[in-house]
Amino acid sequence: QLQSLALNDTRCRVEARFEVLAREGFVTQAAGLLSTCLQTDGPQALCAGLRGSLEAVGPDFLSSSPALMDAVWPLFEQAINAKDCADAADAAAEVLAPVQPQRVLALYDNQVEYWRGHCQNNMVTQQVKNSLRAWIMRSKRIYLAAGQSEMWERRFSELAGMLRVKSGLASIVADLGGAAGCDTPNSMAACTPSMSALSAPSPLPGTPR
Repeated sequence: QLQSLALNDTRCRVEARFEVLAREGFVTQAAGLLSTCLQTDGPQALCAGLRGSLEAVGPDFLSSSPALMDAVWPLFEQAINAKDCADAADAAAEVLAPVQPQRVLALYDNQVEYWRGHCQNNMVTQQVKNSLRAWIMRSKRIYLAAGQSEMWERRFSELAGMLRVKSGLASIVADLGGAAGCDTPNSMAACTPSMSALSAPSPLPGTPR
């Protein structure tokens, strides 16, 4: 009866229905609830539903249910690239990152590399710089959530070296606190990207704007 309610009772919150179905082993149906959010109410509803649903089941359950991870993964990929819901998508990523760090971090690395390559191979506009800066900050957040602070320091150091090669990109390193990667108190204000930067359209890697 509880499973039937979770499947059919739209009066219940999505995350509550998701948790019931996931814990009962109905992972495809659980993911289907999130897919319905996307189809019915758009990307922002998906981001919010994904965040709430993953927080509801928690990282311990996700670790024990690779099938659930696989079921929600395509939706997670869409969520982190969705416009105007970066914070909710990243909050969902913070739940997933300790469970499958390499898989999650690779998505963020790919976006950073896409925007870095775009900046280095094309005319640098402020909007594109904002997108790159925002993705670097989002990546840092997820690296730290995954417990990979030392790996992030190395990653940022490599990025800083590459960005300084092109004069139009050197300011990004300064904005983000130099080699410290935004870890020093004086650089924290500069490390908070504007909302316009966070909400910039974010295509999949290799997709032209």
